[in-house]
Amino acid sequence: SNLPNDTLQRLHQEIEHLKERFAETIIELETRTTFINKTIKDVDEQQRKHRTYQELLNKLSSLVQHDYQTPGRSIEDALRSLDEQMIKFESQNEERERCKHQRERQWHLFMNEINLLQDKLNTFKQRKINTQDSIEEQLHFI
Repeated sequence: SNLPNDTLQRLHQEIEHLKERFAETIIELETRTTFINKTIKDVDEQQRKHRTYQELLNKLSSLVQHDYQTPGRSIEDALRSLDEQMIKFESQNEERERCKHQRERQWHLFMNEINLLQDKLNTFKQRKINTQDSIEEQLHFI
């Protein structure tokens, strides 16, 4: 090579630095993938709980409609209690929906970021280092 030793040394240092950054990026992608998979499991679990709760609520509504009455409790009390439970359920459902939408937004952001990092990685892998390029040109490419 026609480059001075200090330039070659700086290039080797920069290459090592880029290798370290690349390894860190891979670890970060793996961490985010794990987080995304856990989030998907959590959403599935919440949906299962929601379905179970909805089935139980439907059974309760059916009991009230068929006028089953607990001794010592009026229909008005039962309806009031059902109204309170419905309000509580709606609040919980709204919170679940809000969290679901937030996770969906995060999912799309993570996927976009992963795609960007993969594109950068592929571009980096495809590029052959031209030793005639200055350090600034090589860094600019990256």
